[in-house]
Amino acid sequence: MASGRITSRQLDGETVETVRDFILGGTKITADGDCSHEIKRRLLLGRKAMTNLGSILKNRDITLPTKVCLIKAMVFPVVIYGCESCTIKKPEHRRIDAFELWCLEKTLESPLDRKEIQPVHPKGNQY
Repeated sequence: MASGRITSRQLDGETVETVRDFILGGTKITADGDCSHEIKRRLLLGRKAMTNLGSILKNRDITLPTKVCLIKAMVFPVVIYGCESCTIKKPEHRRIDAFELWCLEKTLESPLDRKEIQPVHPKGNQY
């Protein structure tokens, strides 16, 4: 995490460009260490992965446990990839919970109340 003013650096006599953020290995790194943009970006990627499973989730021949396993295997890893070291603040935690609820609603094809379901991920897991 950078603190204070960002200064330019020289490497082999050449000035290295200073940027506020960049993507490294699929994860957005910011100068101030804020992860909120990365979590939002990952949730959008997860939403896209979930909508790509639309025809499978609408198929009545596939059982609900199989659909949940597919979501755990194909959607949640997209969301949590690269976020192991992110500090999750309360607003981001709410977004993640809302995303999980949205995934389950899409799977069940019915709106859910937050109190009706148990979380799919264990409480000890970090995103």
